[in-house]
Amino acid sequence: MALTGDLLDVPDGELSPQMLDWVEKDYVSLKKTLDESGLKYMVVPGNHDHVEIMFKVFEKRRQLVHEGYELVGFFDFEIWGTDVFRKDEELEAFSEIVQSPGARNQIHLQHYLIYDEKESSLQPYLKGEQENRTEENDKRLVNSLKAHAYANSEEILRSNDQSSRVKLSLSGHYHPGSVLEKRKDTHYYVSPSFSENYFTYSILECHEDKVTVEHRDLEEEFNASPVVSPYILNGNWFRGGLHTHCSESSSCATVPLVPSIAKYKRLKYQFLAITDHDKITSIEQISEESPEIVFYEGFEHSVSNHMLFISEKAKPLYEIEDKREAVVEGKNDLTIVCHPEGPKKGYWTVDELKSYSVKPTGVEVYNGHYGVGGWRKAGGGWDYTRFWEESLDAGMRLFAYANDDYHDGEIDLANAWNMVLAEKKTATSILKALKEGSCYASTGLKIQSIHEYKGTIVIDLKDEAEGVFYGPNHTVLSKQKSKTFEITHENENYIRFEAEDNGRKCWTQPFFLR
Repeated sequence: MALTGDLLDVPDGELSPQMLDWVEKDYVSLKKTLDESGLKYMVVPGNHDHVEIMFKVFEKRRQLVHEGYELVGFFDFEIWGTDVFRKDEELEAFSEIVQSPGARNQIHLQHYLIYDEKESSLQPYLKGEQENRTEENDKRLVNSLKAHAYANSEEILRSNDQSSRVKLSLSGHYHPGSVLEKRKDTHYYVSPSFSENYFTYSILECHEDKVTVEHRDLEEEFNASPVVSPYILNGNWFRGGLHTHCSESSSCATVPLVPSIAKYKRLKYQFLAITDHDKITSIEQISEESPEIVFYEGFEHSVSNHMLFISEKAKPLYEIEDKREAVVEGKNDLTIVCHPEGPKKGYWTVDELKSYSVKPTGVEVYNGHYGVGGWRKAGGGWDYTRFWEESLDAGMRLFAYANDDYHDGEIDLANAWNMVLAEKKTATSILKALKEGSCYASTGLKIQSIHEYKGTIVIDLKDEAEGVFYGPNHTVLSKQKSKTFEITHENENYIRFEAEDNGRKCWTQPFFLR
């Protein structure tokens, strides 16, 4: 087994003694797993490893002979932000090894790419693009790959060309991986990062005249889980709001659109839906003026109790007075029940939602506008967790969202938002994640990661808080104060998680039985 660097993602900068202790424990845990596998293995460091601690735990082994092959590891390490070279001790060892006598085949392991931009046959390609090569893609990837390659790759390639011993050269670092290519007598390959997608790994077979590669992943094992997780396995977190008004289009709002957007820009929001009452407000100009925010068109259907309709290009479905019919027509939109118990109890009812032939996407579990002082005094609700929970218990698979319902300057600004785990910061990718539940609702608590594997759910928070896993009928399955929370499904119809610390809250989506 070959591990070509970045065994851990160790934080940059000076680390506290506690963090250093955690790093060592993680390496020890990984080594224990590898030792217990019964396989021979070699590891080389990457730029995200802590080299000193890594080699305190793992043997710093240069060579391993197995089944007539000699595996050779190189310990090149980059100070982040500068070019990486194979030099000094590593270059001397490399020169000696490739020129050493003997008939054994060598397999070289290093973290960085050995890449010659003049040789297009050696260019790794993003997953799915191998058969769609274009001149534009070539230029784009050449620039990307330079940042992942040895600055003296040409020297390394030339030495390999002159040796008859280097059968295979394996690199890491470049997460998408590469196609397997041959130059002279040496094959070059970058395996996709194990942390991507469904934890892909590669099996290579070395023959006298060729090397072959097969990709495998754990997708089948994930799909065999008894639990359906709405969260994608790989992506980035984006913060945004889905319920925003402006004075030009909503008579109840007091702030014009442009100043409102400026406020959200200062708060580093990355997506925003403009949802005025029974009107679609154009986002064309603000999208040009504020490209750092992904904008969506939408409206708040305001006949009787309210509902949001959000899409990349909204249609005036508010003209359909019966929301049941509007939801059918807008079945591809993101549709959210607004403030179910604001401005009063019974504003929405679970029985009414059950009567919808096409259910909305989800429910506001928190509405920041109804959380301000005046509405609280008037008895309006702002936390609608129990309404959402009763809807789940009634068999409706609805997701949870938290919104400002922005109207009035600072008073209802950034009281609540949604954190979306999406593949890309594009309108299509973020909206897809929102509609499929790859997001959580927040009034201040931040979730670092959400994982589910074979029925076990693990939630990591940024800060310590009191966290609770709930099952149906508000059953408390687990409750503790921590940063990390874990539970295994025991055939509950669904499990959801929420946490609170000094008034700040967060809500995950439900994990349903498959």
